[in-house]
Amino acid sequence: MTAQSFYEEKIVLYNKAIQSAKKKIGLFAVLRLVSFSLFAVSFYFLLKGYTSGLLFLTGFLLAVFLWLVIFALKWREKKLLLEKLHFVNANELGILNNDPNGLDDGTVFMNDKGFAQDLDIFGPRSLFHVINRCTTAHGREYLAELFQHPLLARDQIAQRQEAVQLLSKQTEKRQHITANGLLHQEEEGNLRGIAGWLQSGRALHELKWLQVALWIIPLY
Repeated sequence: MTAQSFYEEKIVLYNKAIQSAKKKIGLFAVLRLVSFSLFAVSFYFLLKGYTSGLLFLTGFLLAVFLWLVIFALKWREKKLLLEKLHFVNANELGILNNDPNGLDDGTVFMNDKGFAQDLDIFGPRSLFHVINRCTTAHGREYLAELFQHPLLARDQIAQRQEAVQLLSKQTEKRQHITANGLLHQEEEGNLRGIAGWLQSGRALHELKWLQVALWIIPLY
């Protein structure tokens, strides 16, 4: 199977999956409306005259409604992921057909220093633009750093080649990583905030009131 036929097959597959997900989401919307309407009627009669049967029915209908809400949210999330997977494959197919990569072109890393400017390392249709599959600022910065300061040590180059060879056989996993990265897009600087928090030490653990609360709240 050629790369082009592989991506074309995936695009058709994800198109069908997206349409199926849309139908399920529409069905869940109807079922939610019906279940909530029945719950409202049951709750109304429960207020007018309490019976254990009505109480059970009202609780059951409420549980069904909440279950449908949760299930619909999961399917909505799944549909969004399928749409990102469709984009990943459509983007790869476009690149094979000489269309520009739909991901970042690295223009932000352009400067007048070094060889990067002369060799079109960054910017539209650049080497970075063709290779980039990063979905976070950290990833793009790391890739840019590799272009600006390539590995020179033999052991490091061999390790990198081994990692590339390993990942080259895991197309599905690579695409899901990219799709999830696109789905849960990083806002500029938020990973740095998390990294800083992780390195902030044990300040929270040293608060006595927090230690007490960790026991009291669950017990309460």
